[in-house]
Amino acid sequence: MERRLTLKDRKAHKHMLNKKLNLYLKRPTHKFSQRKDIKVLFVLLFVCIIFSSCFHKKTTPLKREEKRHLSVKEEIDQNPLRTLLEYLRLTESDLKIDPYIADEDYFRLDKVNVLLDNPLKIEPYAGYLSKSIKESKVSLKKMLSLAIEELEINIDSKNIQDLSSIDENNQFKDVLLNIPEDARDELLKFLSIACLAQTKLNEAFSPLSHSEIGFLKTYFSEMIIKDKIELTEEIQAPAKSPSMREEQYVKETSFYLASKINREQLYEASLMVAGALDHLLKNSEILRTISTNNEVNGDNALNGDIILCEDTPLGKVIIGGKEPTYYRNTNAFLIIDLGGDDEYHNISPDLDSSPSSSAIIIDLEGNDLYNSSKKYSLACGSFGLSFLIDCSGDDRYLSQDFSQGCGFFGVGVLYDKEGDDRYLADIMGQGAAAFGTGILCDLKGNDSYHGNLLNQGMGFVGGIGLLIESQGNDSFFSGGKYPDFREPDVAFDSFSQGFGYGYRNFGSGGIGVLWDDEGNDHYSSSYFSQGSSYWLAIGLLIDNGGNDIYHARRYAQGTGTHLTVGALIDRLGDDCYTSMSVSQGCGYDFSQGLLFDNEGDDTYSAEWFAQGTSGSSGTGILIDQKGNDSYLCGSFNSQGSGQYSTKMESGSIGLLIDLEGKDRYSVKGEDDCLWHQGKYGGGIDSSKSTWDKNTSSWSDRELTSDKETTVTIIKPPVFEEKELLPELESSLGDEDYRQIVIKKFSKKGPSIIPHLIDYLDIKDALLKQTIMDIIREMGKVAAPVLIKALESNLETSLTSSVLYMLGDMEDEQSQDTFIYYLNADNPKIRSMAMRGLSKLTPAPLLVDILPYAKDENPSVRKYLAMALKEYEVSEAIKVLTNLLADDNFNVRFAAFESLKGNEAKAKKCLLNLIKHQDRYPVYASDLAKDILKGCGVGN
Repeated sequence: MERRLTLKDRKAHKHMLNKKLNLYLKRPTHKFSQRKDIKVLFVLLFVCIIFSSCFHKKTTPLKREEKRHLSVKEEIDQNPLRTLLEYLRLTESDLKIDPYIADEDYFRLDKVNVLLDNPLKIEPYAGYLSKSIKESKVSLKKMLSLAIEELEINIDSKNIQDLSSIDENNQFKDVLLNIPEDARDELLKFLSIACLAQTKLNEAFSPLSHSEIGFLKTYFSEMIIKDKIELTEEIQAPAKSPSMREEQYVKETSFYLASKINREQLYEASLMVAGALDHLLKNSEILRTISTNNEVNGDNALNGDIILCEDTPLGKVIIGGKEPTYYRNTNAFLIIDLGGDDEYHNISPDLDSSPSSSAIIIDLEGNDLYNSSKKYSLACGSFGLSFLIDCSGDDRYLSQDFSQGCGFFGVGVLYDKEGDDRYLADIMGQGAAAFGTGILCDLKGNDSYHGNLLNQGMGFVGGIGLLIESQGNDSFFSGGKYPDFREPDVAFDSFSQGFGYGYRNFGSGGIGVLWDDEGNDHYSSSYFSQGSSYWLAIGLLIDNGGNDIYHARRYAQGTGTHLTVGALIDRLGDDCYTSMSVSQGCGYDFSQGLLFDNEGDDTYSAEWFAQGTSGSSGTGILIDQKGNDSYLCGSFNSQGSGQYSTKMESGSIGLLIDLEGKDRYSVKGEDDCLWHQGKYGGGIDSSKSTWDKNTSSWSDRELTSDKETTVTIIKPPVFEEKELLPELESSLGDEDYRQIVIKKFSKKGPSIIPHLIDYLDIKDALLKQTIMDIIREMGKVAAPVLIKALESNLETSLTSSVLYMLGDMEDEQSQDTFIYYLNADNPKIRSMAMRGLSKLTPAPLLVDILPYAKDENPSVRKYLAMALKEYEVSEAIKVLTNLLADDNFNVRFAAFESLKGNEAKAKKCLLNLIKHQDRYPVYASDLAKDILKGCGVGN
């Protein structure tokens, strides 16, 4: 509930305070002509004469040293990160990104919040996860248990039944009578477990009707393969296109329905089946004894060495012999093949008989072919479970969409134990998941993976996708088929190779991991890949050994874009990283990006915006611990560079850290050197430094959030009919068209603003930006209408948006409105109110804004520092000086910029801060010294 005073009350209160304070508080001096006060003129003239030397020297922009060699103390220092941050006037806490700037949703993972809040936990988390994968890859149940743990789903172990607790199931007493008793007993136990698991599956999806399940399957499959649909004309456009509001209602409905699935029941079922399969594989020698004298007639579905085909309550059970066998277009529940070079064509679960179903293939020997031209096949758990286990042989896996270890509202696991294997898929496979778990695990062999889109360790909303490669020299390729709109002639979308993917403004992303333990590997992709992510997700590529080659184009190699976490971790080997831009440890738009290379003589090559860089309030870090390395990149925002975003009015941090070795740089870096680049970025090369194992920055701490988190329940969406503006309903992606719309609506004048505000509750970033551009184009005439809109009790999100637009008007008549909203409980609203005040001329009275110097929201304090820029009175100077010690770098650098215009007036406060620097953080006194250098005071 917002604390709301009426504007009338606020004005009366303000008038009373003004009468008390007007003797010693005054407006900024640049408005002195309005006061007609001749005394002020003489005072100002006197000040100008006394401090003329300072003002004269201030005409040159203040610059700090851009590069210097390490001192002896710094070379000895075992924490080079701290050394670099101190040089840049930063701290470890400045690297964090507040995850709560985005609304919580049902699918948000707590560890996403933790890693956004502390990027120094990313590498320890990757180490923990790598160790866990290595320990779990020997067992289907252990791998699934790890995946479930990472999805933060709590499973009660008491609900997981195993073979030891199974009684004889009468449903199966009359099946499999013609096989050896020991083998029959093993299979009957397995079928009994599978039957109990099927009951749990039915319960998991019981909150949904058959039609709702069909809707989810159709809607999200089309969403995921939209690139394919657009390029191949597989479906026709509807006769009448839905409005943006109607589309949003459908999206909200789809995520609401997805949240109703009982995920605990789903994963309890998967663990039961996985445990039973582990037991079956452990006793595979018993299965090899299966034989029969009964002839099984071949048909179009089955040919070759078929020794059993029998119906059971769960579906067909088929057993193939040790000679070549051919399986075609069958919906068997269980296929066990004992050997031979076999072929499997279009084998999938029976999706017609039940909303939730399972399919399992176990092939013990042979060089096999797995081929499917259908969706949801080859270990795709679609509203159910699917396992494909191949124990030996050089195998080929050829499929289309949703395959090869894919969890699509279910669990899909492809487990290949050995052999030189080939994997080829189109969209959504090779360890990919949406609202489920998808795992592809290959334990041995020199393997190759080719996928076009959303492959090779990709986790969409509510999902975790794992590609686990244990041994061998492997190659991974993703892309090459679906062009990216930014460079349609040369670049392609990948969304693969350790990629976490969220649906912006609707559902937080999942976890995508590509893990390779050994071998000289080759990774090739284009846009969005190789340890990267999009929208509140986690993307990791972890390679533990070998001389590896990484090639990508953009948004890759340890990059996060739009409130997310992306990291590439390479432990050993002489590696080569090549990309174009937005890569190699890059954080963009409130994201964390990390490239961490432990050792080896490595080469990093990019064109621009790469190698420990950031933009739009992100954090990007490249760390190379050992080796003789080479860094080649263009000069724009690269090799340790952090920019200030004028649009977001906040900074970004980019760091490059290289230790132990002789290195080469194309931009500003140099051996045994510190450098500063951009507004807030820089690098350190310290050939004598190593990471201290006791350095707290890199300790392996638990990934638990310090902030309270609550389970977010998605409410059923409600559709509200509102007047349509046809121009906004068309695609705004074409910039030329968007500019036409902006000009057209801005000419309509303020009368159109209420209709534009109605569109602000549609969750579309480009639409929101267009509306803001339209109103900004109108100028100050829009201000009265915006103020009137605020008086109509808008929702919180709309209120902050309207306050933002009102601030851009820079209209002095809006001052009382902004002051009124400074009393809001919501920190976003207070922030936008202070932002508006910081842009006004004349500036607000100090009594109205100074109390917010200790506001809990750093954005409020930042805009306060900006608002105080024009003041020369001691009260404002003292507050600005204190803000140099703020724990948020955007706040203290805003104070720094405001004080730079008042060096003479601030001199006494700054010197006092330096004198008592033991009471303040190191960066505060350093910033004070930087300011005083501007008027020749020095240290």
